[in-house]
Amino acid sequence: MLPTVRAHSARFLKTLFRQEPRQVHGLAIVGVLAVAWALMSLGTRPFNIFDTEWLSGDLGQVYLAWCKHMRDPDAWGLTSTIASDPIPLNFALFDPMPILMVPAKLVAWIFPAGTQYFGFYFLLCLFLQGVFGYFATSEVLELHKEPEIDRRWGPLLLQLSGAVLCMTMPITLNRLSGHTALSSQWLLIMSIWVALRTRDSGLRAWLIGNCAMLFLATGFNPYLAVMVGISLSGMAFVQTRLSNLQGQIVKVAALAATGLAGLWFFGFTSGAGVSEGGYGDFSMNMLGPIDSNGFATLFPLDIVDATTGQTFEGFNYLGLGVLVLILAMAALLYRTRIDSRLPIVAALLIGCVAYILALSTTITFSGVTFVAPAPEFAENIMRRFRGSGRFFWIGAFWLTIISLAVVARRFPGRLGVTLVVLMTFVQWIDVAGISLKTNHAIASLQRMHYTLPAEATAGRNVTTVKVFPPWQCDPFHTPGGVRNYEIFGFLTLDRGWTTNSFYAARTPANQRAYHCDYAARLSEMDPTAIYFLSNAIHDQFSAEIGSRLICKADPEIAETQLCWPAASD
Repeated sequence: MLPTVRAHSARFLKTLFRQEPRQVHGLAIVGVLAVAWALMSLGTRPFNIFDTEWLSGDLGQVYLAWCKHMRDPDAWGLTSTIASDPIPLNFALFDPMPILMVPAKLVAWIFPAGTQYFGFYFLLCLFLQGVFGYFATSEVLELHKEPEIDRRWGPLLLQLSGAVLCMTMPITLNRLSGHTALSSQWLLIMSIWVALRTRDSGLRAWLIGNCAMLFLATGFNPYLAVMVGISLSGMAFVQTRLSNLQGQIVKVAALAATGLAGLWFFGFTSGAGVSEGGYGDFSMNMLGPIDSNGFATLFPLDIVDATTGQTFEGFNYLGLGVLVLILAMAALLYRTRIDSRLPIVAALLIGCVAYILALSTTITFSGVTFVAPAPEFAENIMRRFRGSGRFFWIGAFWLTIISLAVVARRFPGRLGVTLVVLMTFVQWIDVAGISLKTNHAIASLQRMHYTLPAEATAGRNVTTVKVFPPWQCDPFHTPGGVRNYEIFGFLTLDRGWTTNSFYAARTPANQRAYHCDYAARLSEMDPTAIYFLSNAIHDQFSAEIGSRLICKADPEIAETQLCWPAASD
């Protein structure tokens, strides 16, 4: 069995990465364009590995998770108590791309402490989006050849256009200043390439390629994994050699099993039982694909959003160049017959499913809201995904690739190539406004700082920081407010201490039950701890605290008492 799997794997990889020598020149151009686009969108600040001041918000939390994992000698897996003392918590719940964490720890000793590499990772994301956009365009064009554009520069220009359109996706730019894992949208366009590349493969080769693709996505983020699953499943049902129902069921079942196994393996299922708020608020407006929030250069449409969460979480603007290509595709599909090998049905099906999921059951059209009825079990499942607006991303990539192919192939002569290249330039110019917005946002980011008074640690062996209420129990009344994970995260990171307060995408029930029981936690004082108590908690549990803690108002954190254990007799 094992030799057979190896043989099929080797054959699949050989087929998957077979590229003509001329492709090297195109990929080199993609690399140059990716560097230029990254510098325009990110500026130079993220590429200074010693500058961690801009790592605030979710970026800061991911950085802290990575650093604490690297420095925790007991966390060779993905579970540790360093950020949730004393209850173990899986690092995957901090959204740090767990598939990369364990191998990175093996080489962490090479890199100086206190450095960051987010800028270089974002550059890699943009480059890979361009690379797989280039490959996906090449694949989809091969499905319907026209001799008029197979001369000289036609194919290369179209492949480069596909690379640029995928690289400059506004939905990606919108994430570079806020989310690391969700910036890994190269996985989405890579899944399209794999789906196209394996569409005519035998069952075993198809399962190896597609299940490996989905397992890879589960190691980055559940949202990306779901979208990759939608993409691969959609292609499994449309235009495949094994078009019988049995083969389709086997494929989808294998994908579902792989997805669940991957999410469990990387630790994401440890928070799957938690239903958080935000579902419906963080969905996409029905007009989201044409709404740039006023930041696009050529099409600065700013549509009223029914909820404030849609402005960022539900941002799904496609860009003027892509919108024109989609409109042109719609006109061509209405008036002309397209080669059946072109996966238009699959692309449109995936796009529609992604669009519907992104809307959520709280559907908004500009400033108007109405709730669509849905079964309770479906609502319960979807509540695990707060930012449902993200699900449209896979549809955006599919629509981009398929509209490019249709326009390039159905307009006579070189007109199709000319139109695609022209719309690529239009897209670049239009999205430049969003790129500059991202650049300015990163330039202005500043993480929070805190200076611990020396008297709090004088004469004691401090190993932990206790915060009441901890962030996961009450993020609005916790000492330091909703960004206190930066204050205490960097404090404990610098000192090598643990803490009981953390900001995670999901807080498991056992964590909440333990950390949010303030009376039980304050009934016994840890002699190695420093305590940060909100004034409300301090007053409420003054009897329990008694003379066991020395407390003083913290001058740097409003409404907070800084406490440490009194000396024992």
